[in-house]
Amino acid sequence: MNVKAALRRLAQQGFWKSFDVPEVRAWLEEYLTNIKLAARVGQARSEGSGNDGGAPVAVQPAFLTFEEAVRLNERPHADQWAAIRRQDDATIFWYARPISDLLDVFV
Repeated sequence: MNVKAALRRLAQQGFWKSFDVPEVRAWLEEYLTNIKLAARVGQARSEGSGNDGGAPVAVQPAFLTFEEAVRLNERPHADQWAAIRRQDDATIFWYARPISDLLDVFV
C-alpha cells in the first residue's frame, strides 16, 4: 500500500490532520455523494448514529454538506494506534504506531 492509499484508508476510519489533503477530500466527497444517493432512493438513515449508542445525527442525509460530513466522520487521534504490515519474502513484520505519528509522516 502506498502513502496515498494509506491516507485514504485512515480517512475512511475518520483520521486526518486536514480535510484539504487530496486523498481525504476525495474520500469525503465520495462519502457525501453516496449518502445523498442513498437518501434519494430511501436507504439513508437519519434517526441515529448507528449501533454504537452515540447521539442522534442532527442532519438530513439528502441535504448533508461537506462540513457536516467532516464533523460526522472525524475522530480524535489521541490514544489511537494503527498496525502496519510489512512482508519480506515469507517473513511478515508487524509494527504498531500512533495514528498521529503516521499522519505527521504521511502529510
